[in-house]
Amino acid sequence: EPYLLKQKAALEGYGYGFKASIDIGESETSYELNRAAKKHNVSLIVIGSHGKSLLKHALLGGEATKILQHHQKPVLVIKIKVTEGKEIPLCEAGCLNETGRILYSTDFSDTAQSAFTCVEKMVESGWKKVTLIHVQDSQKIDRHLKDRLEEFNIIDSERLQMLKDAL
Repeated sequence: EPYLLKQKAALEGYGYGFKASIDIGESETSYELNRAAKKHNVSLIVIGSHGKSLLKHALLGGEATKILQHHQKPVLVIKIKVTEGKEIPLCEAGCLNETGRILYSTDFSDTAQSAFTCVEKMVESGWKKVTLIHVQDSQKIDRHLKDRLEEFNIIDSERLQMLKDAL
């Protein structure tokens, strides 16, 4: 708790009008994160990933991977580098600047649409480059709907174009 109080004070002291609250969970990280997100009615979950387990978890750390698999709110994963500070470790974001590129992956679900709202706000604040991607699950399509793949491709392309137009 003392560590979180220092982080809370740091966030609120930046001068951007941040309001922070502390919530300490007692269970698995991904479960507690979803519980806290619901409790505080958040719009976006932001997590840092050191990505040290590159091969095992496809570029993310083990906890970040679990959170992505069990999230119920949009999740923004930021690559971080942890350095030692005077009182607490400091996290340095790898690419939080408007000159970077956003990769937005969608399955066209309600959660993906909520995440897109966040992408729109990022673009409004100055981000210039966004790549939109939708990946079809070939295992699901091949089993029963392979003959409709071209139809799905057309529909999905139109949906992606609508998202592009919105940006």
